[in-house]
Amino acid sequence: MTAIDYLRERELYAGARRDGRITVWPKHNITPQIRAWIQQHKNQLLLELKPRGDLNVWRIKIDGKPITMLSLCSTQDEALQSARGRWPVAYIEILTDG
Repeated sequence: MTAIDYLRERELYAGARRDGRITVWPKHNITPQIRAWIQQHKNQLLLELKPRGDLNVWRIKIDGKPITMLSLCSTQDEALQSARGRWPVAYIEILTDG
């Protein structure tokens, strides 16, 4: 099982930030035990989350459901346009940039 699979089984999502940190959400699903596990497995998570090439990680909501989108976009406006191109009839909200 990958580290990402471990988090997903616990209804958690993760993204790698450019500064080398990991963002995990939703916060209400993070227990003290999971927080400790994340700290212990940070390097593995970073390897699994590392975007390929020049891709950036974007946390977005599509019709209220949080997902992670990989994109070449470097700004929130570009990411929003990219998401609208992928899901033209959905309500899309950019949560944060990677």
